[in-house]
Amino acid sequence: MPLLLARLGSAHDTRFGLLNELDDLEKAIEYETNALAMTPDNDPGLPELLFDLAGVHGQRFQRLGDLHDIEKAIEYGHISVELATDNSALALRMTNLGICHSIRFSKLGEVTDLEDAIQYQSHALALTPDGHADLPRRLANLGTSFSRRYERLGELNDMENAIKYESRAITLTPDGHPSLPDKLANLGASHLRRYVRLGKLSDLENAIDYESRALALTPQRHPNLPITLANLGVSHICRFEHLGELSDLENAIEYDSRAVLMTPNSHTDMPSRLSNLAASEIRRFERLGELKDLQNAIELQSRALALTPDGHSDLPGRLRHLGLFHRSRFLHLGELSDIENAIEYQTRALALTPDGHPHMPANLTELGLSQIRRYECLGGLSDLEDAIEYQSRALALTPDGDPNFPSRLANLGVSHSRRFEHLGELKDLEDAIEYQSRALASTPDGHPDLPHRLANLGAYLSRRYERLSELKDLEDAIEKEVSWDAYSEVIWTHSSNHIFHTKLGELGYQLFYRGHK
Repeated sequence: MPLLLARLGSAHDTRFGLLNELDDLEKAIEYETNALAMTPDNDPGLPELLFDLAGVHGQRFQRLGDLHDIEKAIEYGHISVELATDNSALALRMTNLGICHSIRFSKLGEVTDLEDAIQYQSHALALTPDGHADLPRRLANLGTSFSRRYERLGELNDMENAIKYESRAITLTPDGHPSLPDKLANLGASHLRRYVRLGKLSDLENAIDYESRALALTPQRHPNLPITLANLGVSHICRFEHLGELSDLENAIEYDSRAVLMTPNSHTDMPSRLSNLAASEIRRFERLGELKDLQNAIELQSRALALTPDGHSDLPGRLRHLGLFHRSRFLHLGELSDIENAIEYQTRALALTPDGHPHMPANLTELGLSQIRRYECLGGLSDLEDAIEYQSRALALTPDGDPNFPSRLANLGVSHSRRFEHLGELKDLEDAIEYQSRALASTPDGHPDLPHRLANLGAYLSRRYERLSELKDLEDAIEKEVSWDAYSEVIWTHSSNHIFHTKLGELGYQLFYRGHK
C-alpha cells in the first residue's frame, strides 16, 4: 500500500510538471504524505520517498509562498540526506537541500540558512564528477549563494568565489542551452557588484557584456526578461558615471523603462525598478537640464514610495531620494512647496534610519542641505541652526578617507558662514574658515569642486580681514587667487549651486537575481 501511494503521488507530480495544475501538486503531497505515515523506518525506499516529498513541498512553496512548505521541504530534505547510501544520491539531495535553504534565506533573511546552503552545495559539488550533466547547474547555484552572502556580509572573498563558480558554469554550458541566459545574467551582476566594490572598469565592461548576451538570448515574454533589463540599466548608468558618455545614460533609461513596463504594480520588484528609472532620469536632468526629466523622476519616485510598505528596509532611502528630487526642482523653479516637501521626506527618512546605519551620514547631509535652502528662501534662523546640527552630525560619522568627506566639510563651512552673516558671531567665521580649509586640503588638484572651495575660503578670509584687519588674512586670500570683489556676488548673494551640490552617487540601485531551476 505505501508503495502504491508513493507511485500515485509521483505520477501526480509528473503531471504537475507537464500541466502546472495546482490540484496535481496537492494530490502528490497528500498521497506521498500518507505513504510516509505507513512506511517503516527501516524501509529501503524511505530516503527516496522523503526526497520526493521534500521536492513537492518545495514546488508548492514556489507556487503559493506558504512558509510551512519550505519548512517541510527542509525537514524532509535533511532526513533524506542523512539516510543516503551512495554518493550520486547524496549529491542530488544535498543540491536540493542547499536550494531550499537558499530559498528560506530569501524569505526570512537568516544568514544561517545561507551558510547551510553554501555548505550543502559545496559538498554536492565535491561529489559531482567532471562531465556530469548537473555540474554546470551546481556550479551556478553555488556561485549565486556566494554572491548573496557577499551582499549580506560584504566579504570580498565571497564575490571572488561567486565569479569563479559562475564563470565555470558558463564555460560548461553549451550554446543554445535554456539555462545559459540566466547564468550570463547572474555572472554579469556579480561583476557589477565587484565593480562597485573595487572600481575596476574591466568588471563593468564584463558586466555589460554578459548582461547584453543574456538579453539577446532571452525570449520576449520570458519571466526573467525584466530582471536582465533592470540589471543592464544599472550597469550602463554605472558606466555613464565612470566615463561620462551620454549614450550609456540613454541606454540605461531605455532598459529601465522597458523593465518597468514589463513589471506589474503588484510585483515585489516594482518599487526598486521605478527607483532605478527615477535615478537615471535625474542624472539626465543634471546632464541636459531638461525639466521633463526632473518631473519624470519625481513622478516615478513617488510611485515607488507609494508601493513601499511601512517597515521596508528601502523606505528611508526612497524617502531621501524623493526629497532630493524635490530640492532639485526647488532650485530649478523656486517653488516653496518643493523645499517643504524635500524637508518633509528627508525628515521622515532620518527618523526611520537607526543609529549606526551606513546611510545615516547621507540622510543627515541631505536634510541639512534642504534646511539651508529653506533658510536662504525664508530667513528662519531655526532652519540654519538645524542645518548646522545635521551637517555636524554627518561629518562626525564620516571617516577622513570617505569620498564624501571633503564636500561635507565644505558644506558645513558654508552653513557657519551663513550664521556669521545672520548673527555676526566671529566664532562662526572661524569655524567656516577651519572647515573650508580642511575641505580644500582634502580636495585633489583637478577636482571640479576645487575652484569653488578656493573661492569660498578666499571669501571667508576676506570677511575676517574686514572684521579684524589682520593683513595675513588678506594675503592668504590673494594667495588662493581669490579676491572678495570678484567672488562676493557669486558666493554670498546667489549661493552658487556648486557649493551645495550633492552628487547622486549615493542613490541606491538594486540588482536582481535570475533563478536557476
